[in-house]
Amino acid sequence: MWIDDHGWWLVNVEFQPSSWRKGSYLNVGEQHLWCERDYFIFERHERPASGAAFIEFTSDEATFEAAMTVLAEGAVTAVVARRQAHGAGHDALRFVAATGDDFNAGVALGLLGDVPGAAARLEGRIHPAFQAQAARYSDALFSGDLEAVARAAVDRSRSHLKLPPTERTWRT
Repeated sequence: MWIDDHGWWLVNVEFQPSSWRKGSYLNVGEQHLWCERDYFIFERHERPASGAAFIEFTSDEATFEAAMTVLAEGAVTAVVARRQAHGAGHDALRFVAATGDDFNAGVALGLLGDVPGAAARLEGRIHPAFQAQAARYSDALFSGDLEAVARAAVDRSRSHLKLPPTERTWRT
């Protein structure tokens, strides 16, 4: 696992083993830490290595090393592309607000100051496991505490994931 850490969001890269063969798949996705979880996820999941390509080890170490180097280069390319697409600061919030994920879009819209838009998204298609969190954000929209709630959630997520504390937020 490789984590490209941006404070309040991550790009997670997983070199996923197979249960049946020696080798690796490549998975890449984002994770917004204002949604509290104690595990890593892959939002906007992709497998950059030609879809479901599996790099198998077949006792030829040189061939496997060359194939894994190509896989690692694909991971780097995917991370750089996600950094550029996601952006930073308000650009990043606008990017997240435009996604199809109602929870993340709702929080991003709230941080951008779009209270009606945020409220609508936070009442949208939210997985049952995260409905209580969405409700806390909805309440915070109207009390003016949304940024503090999001910052605290990021801090708790980072702690759960054993990531060091950070001061980087959506403002930087």
